[in-house]
Amino acid sequence: MSFSVTDVDGNPSVVPAGTVVTVVGLPVEVPPLVVVTPVATGVAGQPITISPIVIITDVDSDIESATVTITDAADGDALSWGEVPDGFDVTTGAGSVTFSGAASAAAYQQILQSVRLTSASAGLKSVSFSVTDVDGNPSVVPAGTVVTVVGLPVEVPPLVVVTPVATGVAGQPITISPIVIITDVDSDIESATVTITDAADGDVLSWGEVPDGFDVTTGAGTVTFSGAASAAIYQQLLESVTLTSASAGLKSVSFAVTDVDGNPSVVPAGTVVTVVGLPVEVPPLIVVTPVATGVAGQPITISPIVIITDLDSDIESATVTIADPAEGDVLSWGEIPDDLGVSVGAGSVTFTGAASAQVYQQLLQSVTLTSTAAGLKSVSFSVTDVDGNPSVVPAGTVVTVVGLSVEVPPLVVVSPVATGVAGQPITVTPIVVITDLDSDIESATVTIVDPAEGDVLSWGGLPQGVSTVGFDAESGTVTFTGAASAAIYQQLLQSVTLTSTAPGVKSVSFAVADVDGNPNVVPAGTVVTVVGLSVEVPPLVVVSPVATGVAGQPITISPIVIITDLDSDIESATVSITDPTDGDVLSWDGLPQGVSTVGFDAESGSVTFTGAASAQVYQQILQSVTLMSTGAGLKSVSFVVADVDGNPSVVPAGTVVTVVGLSVEVPPLVVVSPVATGVAGQPITISPIVIITDLDSDIESATVSITDPTDGDVLSWGGLPQGVSTVGFDAESGSVTFTGAASAAIYQQLLQSVRLTSTGAGLKSVSFSVTDADGNPSVVPAGTVVTVVGLPVEVPPLVVVSPVATGVAGQPITITPIVVITDLDSDLESATVAITDPAEGDVLSWDGLPQGVSTVGFDAESGTVTFTGAASAQVYQQLLQSVTLTSTAAGLKSVSYSVTDVDGNPSVVPAGTVVTVVGLPVEVPPLVVVSPVATGVAGQPITVSPIVVITDFGFRHRVGDCVDH
Repeated sequence: MSFSVTDVDGNPSVVPAGTVVTVVGLPVEVPPLVVVTPVATGVAGQPITISPIVIITDVDSDIESATVTITDAADGDALSWGEVPDGFDVTTGAGSVTFSGAASAAAYQQILQSVRLTSASAGLKSVSFSVTDVDGNPSVVPAGTVVTVVGLPVEVPPLVVVTPVATGVAGQPITISPIVIITDVDSDIESATVTITDAADGDVLSWGEVPDGFDVTTGAGTVTFSGAASAAIYQQLLESVTLTSASAGLKSVSFAVTDVDGNPSVVPAGTVVTVVGLPVEVPPLIVVTPVATGVAGQPITISPIVIITDLDSDIESATVTIADPAEGDVLSWGEIPDDLGVSVGAGSVTFTGAASAQVYQQLLQSVTLTSTAAGLKSVSFSVTDVDGNPSVVPAGTVVTVVGLSVEVPPLVVVSPVATGVAGQPITVTPIVVITDLDSDIESATVTIVDPAEGDVLSWGGLPQGVSTVGFDAESGTVTFTGAASAAIYQQLLQSVTLTSTAPGVKSVSFAVADVDGNPNVVPAGTVVTVVGLSVEVPPLVVVSPVATGVAGQPITISPIVIITDLDSDIESATVSITDPTDGDVLSWDGLPQGVSTVGFDAESGSVTFTGAASAQVYQQILQSVTLMSTGAGLKSVSFVVADVDGNPSVVPAGTVVTVVGLSVEVPPLVVVSPVATGVAGQPITISPIVIITDLDSDIESATVSITDPTDGDVLSWGGLPQGVSTVGFDAESGSVTFTGAASAAIYQQLLQSVRLTSTGAGLKSVSFSVTDADGNPSVVPAGTVVTVVGLPVEVPPLVVVSPVATGVAGQPITITPIVVITDLDSDLESATVAITDPAEGDVLSWDGLPQGVSTVGFDAESGTVTFTGAASAQVYQQLLQSVTLTSTAAGLKSVSYSVTDVDGNPSVVPAGTVVTVVGLPVEVPPLVVVSPVATGVAGQPITVSPIVVITDFGFRHRVGDCVDH
């Protein structure tokens, strides 16, 4: 078909424009096409959706009927379906169901997607789908799904998984397992039992709210909950169970459940609870804020944060004391709770009455100090619990009381306070805010009130247009002049610094005048505290108040150490254990250059580091100090430093280290994945994740055991690490033992490689146990349930191909660019590609053959090619994806694929593709400025070219002229 145009000047178009319209002649009527999901899986006895996705296409008509058929239906196989639209008929047969009634393809898609298969036994079920349109044309491309039905033994026992470890303090309830997971595939739970192994006197189990209708039975170290309920309800109940033990030690607690079918859980579920026993009575610990600041004559909160801990009792009393109180020093406090008393002494106050640590925290946080004179005030806090134990770690705060000369002017638009060291420049106010709504600023003056000899004001660079005659030492002032914006003057005044040779409190005022001559009327002043404390400033040390670790192992005493000294470096630091016992040892990392030590003195329990170095260097040294103690208990450790001027730190810095003592030797703990799945006859990794922990030793041996092994059960494993050996798998006991001292990490990797191969389907229970180098076996059971899926004798291969392809007559057309082949138990032996009803000129071709695969070539008479030779499914996939069809005539070509595995099993689910071959006329005119192709169905209108481009350049060219643009 050609197009031509003529313009208003009478010039016809000289460049031919034409389109080739391919009218596909479809055989009388087009049959429908059905595509379904190729595989599905489910459990025997339960409905399995066969194909959650169904696609039906029919170019020229609606659908009249659809049939779903089970190939070789067995007793107990049943099909079910969802809601059927009004006007439909449903007919059932042996393993089949047919839906009838004219409706759209979309309506039939929804019906077929709802079809489910229920099978009483395990195996592979082949299910096919077919439809017929209202013209009576059946679908010609096979559509089928293979449903894998997993058969579980008569009844499935429940599975319980719990948290493997828990920790708490003797005498207090400890949640045994905050997370409990219970699964049961086929039934609810009837009962659950929690048991303490070797329960001792004083061991008690408790639990939360029990659901209505439940019975609770208790025994020696056990509790049983009974009553049919879901696994979720039992999970919540078991998560609430707590253990209270009167003595320290390791407590092994097991969980077991039974379902309503009477099946008990077969995989052991247990937790080891570490009960920390503290020495007779635990003294309270109090931590306060180390520093506070305020103004003379006003109440200063001494410590806005107070932390009090006591693991075993309430608090009976608390005392706040001013060290060396001066006349005029007064302590005040907030509201006192009922039942508490107050007694005051010289510079002290004591609150008495039994109450919780939290109540005393709030009370001590409210205590304030008012002092009439400037200086440093040291205030200490101490508490005593109801057992009569006083706090043993000192808790103190240094309060800096700032004394201001005469009266403090109101602080309006500058920072009210500043601090620095004598002899060094101190920024008077880092923030200055100047506002003037109607004019710029003309001048600004900064004045030291009562300047002393040696007081000097300095400033940064002067902005353009602003000048000064400099600092006047006699008046203690500097004045800047020159019209400039408020923002410029702000920056200038923020740069002003004060240097004073003597300590004290310096009052500095700021005044500005605008270009209209108006001075500021609100005074603006700052108090600068110049620290030149008597003689020299002592260093300050702050450490972490608590630390915890295990007896026999190094415990970092304070991972954070802060040392400050305003005027000098540090000369020495001492770390001391209060009341050291035999076996207590302090250790540390390498010492920096210039710092040395004579070592740890076991008698005094201390170590001293000496050598001038910065505070930062000493911080790193002290952060590395560790304590190792052979016995459990609370260890009080203090830190003291002295600077190069000989000033020791005056604020106590101490840490309480809780040393947890474990029973003689700690048994190892093994945690494994609770479930695994695989196919009979193939190796199944039992637990891809294995975690082994042992706090005090390496592992000596590990055993993996199959519970009740059957003939054909075999364990295998990966390579053995150096130093570990085995005598191999013992088929009679179903176990393998690995021996040889190695780390827990090495044994983890080895056990993760263990695989189980079983010839029969069923649930296999496999346990793991280890023994450490001290001879301690793991006490918490570690087990996995392996589900072995048994498939009928041999599994036939499955082939899935693309359902449609398109190309041009006379050119090779890739039939299916995607081929998926699966075979669970073997390789492939052969594959055949066949053209249904081949015509003369139809040819199949392919790419190069992989090694070991051959063919006798394409048979034009049968329209087939067969490839033979044992190879993997992946190799055959690539080969079949390369097959092309060349056809000399237009039409629809149906091509099928089939494969056979090395066991002789052919694929049972049909795999086929419909190839649309488009035919072009003998000669094709060139396609220039219109759409080159259009497509449609015979008998229907086809838009010849939805895009037409017409151009006229304004002048003529003869055919053959060469035009450049």
